[in-house]
Amino acid sequence: MVRRPRVAPKLASAVLALALGNMADAGTLRKIWDFDSAVILGAQSPGIQLGVFALGFSRDGRRIAAVIGRSRREESVLILDSRAPDAHFVKLDVNPQIREQEPGAGSQRIEWSLSGRQVILAKWLVQIPTGATCTLPAFLQRYRFTGDTQIVGYQVEPARLLFLDSECHITAAREMANEQHVHTYDASAERGLLLLNENGISHYTITEVSVTVIDVNGKQILRALRNWPASDALIVNPKFADSGKAFCGMRGDLWHRTIACFTVDAGQALNVTNGWNDPDVRTALGSPRIVISDYTKKLDWLDMVWYPGLLRKRVVWDFQSGKEIVRWKPKTQKVLAQPYRFDIAPDGEYIVEGGAGVVSLYKIEP
Repeated sequence: MVRRPRVAPKLASAVLALALGNMADAGTLRKIWDFDSAVILGAQSPGIQLGVFALGFSRDGRRIAAVIGRSRREESVLILDSRAPDAHFVKLDVNPQIREQEPGAGSQRIEWSLSGRQVILAKWLVQIPTGATCTLPAFLQRYRFTGDTQIVGYQVEPARLLFLDSECHITAAREMANEQHVHTYDASAERGLLLLNENGISHYTITEVSVTVIDVNGKQILRALRNWPASDALIVNPKFADSGKAFCGMRGDLWHRTIACFTVDAGQALNVTNGWNDPDVRTALGSPRIVISDYTKKLDWLDMVWYPGLLRKRVVWDFQSGKEIVRWKPKTQKVLAQPYRFDIAPDGEYIVEGGAGVVSLYKIEP
């Protein structure tokens, strides 16, 4: 007889003080359930703890992909029902060797298709109904969906964007100018848009940074912002939010970042929030909420440079109202020496967080 994971009951009347850290007066996180993956993946060995390497909500918020294992080379993927994980879960026969890294613009993250029938896990494209997989080209980076089944990846040399179908076949290419290098990019599958953060390079020196929004199907540029690196208006690492109607990026000195959000169609500035240390930003796909992870900094006494230290806090910020919704400080996973992994639901109302083999769902409440 297979024992089901034990799930904490919903608390309809009491708001739990989140065990992850101190909460802001602005709001709280109410725990909905815990899911202990050790029941499915096997008991944890003494001294070897299960880690949660990545988490990702599907675009309708009904499912959660969780990458869990004893090491990066020994990972399993569970697809959980966000409403009843103990009753409905699927274990995929794939070892993606994925690891979300914070802070880091090139971090590997879980990417769901619009229909929820496919999910990208590092180089693997997995068909959820059947478990069938195909391998995406290894020379491409940071895959994103630009439609229900169309995928985009970036090739460094030669510099170009390649488009693929749901069977991992290359269907089209977009060549980049010789002097341009894509630093980061994002896609809105809902609107078929691509958001490029490009660096102009001359004689091995960055001469210009631009943010370009491209309509993939219409093959036209909707928005182009170009700035010199010294400009205070410089936007880096932009990401789509609110169903592709807005994007948010960072500007300013690494240890004194400002996060700013804009409308895609008009380029109108919405709101800004200041005073962040080397932040990592995660946007809610279908709402005007983002999660900002803020870090301490440490001095490397040998090279005399600052580098990211411990995670100080995570904050849910609403860029329509300009208000902080909730904040918390996650625990650290010993097996990863990284904070607990997390994702924000597309509607911006829930946080999923995982570490030490346990995945938990929280409701954001005022």
